[in-house]
Amino acid sequence: MEFEKYYASIVESLNQPTRTCARRPHLLVCAPSNAATNNALKRVVQLGFFQTCGTKYTPAVVRIGASNLAQTDHSDEFCVEAKTKALMSMQHSEWLSWFSRQLHTVRSIEIEMKSQLSKLALLHERHENPDTVTANLLRMYENRDRAIADLSRLEYLRSYFDGSLRNQDELETLKMGLEASFADEAEIVFSTLASSGRSTLNRTKRTFTTVIIDEAAQCTELTTLFPLFTGVEHSVLIGDPKQLPSTVLSPIARQLQYGKSLFQRFVENHITVHSLGVQYRMHPDIRRFPSEFFYGGSLKDAENIKFECARLDFTLLSSHVQRVEFGPYLLFDTILGVEERNARGSLCNSYEARTCVTLLELLMASQARDARKLSVAILSPYIHQCELIQNLVDPLEIPGTITLLISTVDAFQGREADIVIFTCVRDASTTIGFLSDARRMNVALTRARSALWLLCNTQNAVKSELWRSLITDARERGLVIPAATLQHLV
Repeated sequence: MEFEKYYASIVESLNQPTRTCARRPHLLVCAPSNAATNNALKRVVQLGFFQTCGTKYTPAVVRIGASNLAQTDHSDEFCVEAKTKALMSMQHSEWLSWFSRQLHTVRSIEIEMKSQLSKLALLHERHENPDTVTANLLRMYENRDRAIADLSRLEYLRSYFDGSLRNQDELETLKMGLEASFADEAEIVFSTLASSGRSTLNRTKRTFTTVIIDEAAQCTELTTLFPLFTGVEHSVLIGDPKQLPSTVLSPIARQLQYGKSLFQRFVENHITVHSLGVQYRMHPDIRRFPSEFFYGGSLKDAENIKFECARLDFTLLSSHVQRVEFGPYLLFDTILGVEERNARGSLCNSYEARTCVTLLELLMASQARDARKLSVAILSPYIHQCELIQNLVDPLEIPGTITLLISTVDAFQGREADIVIFTCVRDASTTIGFLSDARRMNVALTRARSALWLLCNTQNAVKSELWRSLITDARERGLVIPAATLQHLV
């Protein structure tokens, strides 16, 4: 809505020259992890926003603090550190040429703007429709502002290219100033909570109108305060206290409730919380159990969610295997599996690991003639199980249409995938360990869009109320694949 108000005010100011424009939106979006931050950035870049009039708008965005990450999703294109490095890597002749071009661009656009403003005034006198001219002027405003911002940065670099910088401190100051200029120019700045405390944001000339903190129930109260020191006018916390909290390793810190989030503190102090009851991720068959068990049946499906989740041909998948009818939600009974513990105390289950790989190979076979992209995540509570599966997967030739990620549940919070295969690991000989944590299981059960397949020893899992309820629900719905059937599959 802020973007829509801003551009509406420009149109008003064009029609009524004495009117003052609204401020250009300047939002800060934060999350506790790089993965969650990049996920939010990716969605905004790919989907943009739709205004109430139906037009699509993609805002200018940048990312703070991503310079040390392995960039596999082109997020370095938006990284202020990468942009700054590119500027400072220019030759003097390149800098001079770009300065000249941008100066010419600004002058040319301003000449054309005067012509368009004259046309607009004439249209108003004739009471004719000014929409086309107004749209042209909006584009000119945007292009001129970008060119002016480039000129400002290039002028700021003059001391760097003429060799007048005296020491390393001045060079660092120059870098931070350039990074801040990109943040000033953007409409949305993305950052982890930790990076929002960097000096870059303290050097920006424009204050943020709003800070949005995603996964706010997963971060400590102290880290949530970092972006609030940037002088924001409004803050929005988005999170789910029924999913994983922040990870705190110190027993003393946990005892002193260091891990309690600001979000949770607000909830406990009866601050009004707005619940979002419509879910836009999961196939209804996947949504059904988490909604009933964790949220009292309050989750509703967005319109066309079944169509949006139709990423897999289950009929084609079932044709590769006899006696297994694949669908969006299945529970494979792995009572034949045995857990093993490594020297670090982490667990694995080779039977379940092989089952994961078999399911992945079936997906690869079914996708052989399908050009659609498919993201697959294999999740486990235990790092040793993830390592074992990775070793089994490494020799496979994963097609380009499949993106595979093997991860612990904790590391995957805030992310999603078309297909999620979850391996529980534990057998019937011990306790259920991590599986007893309802918040961790809530995360695991709500990451999938099109299909969620659970590998679980039903004899062990019934020791937990949560898993007993899940197994009972799956059996009543006819979605449990018996151990005998699974044995033929593996």
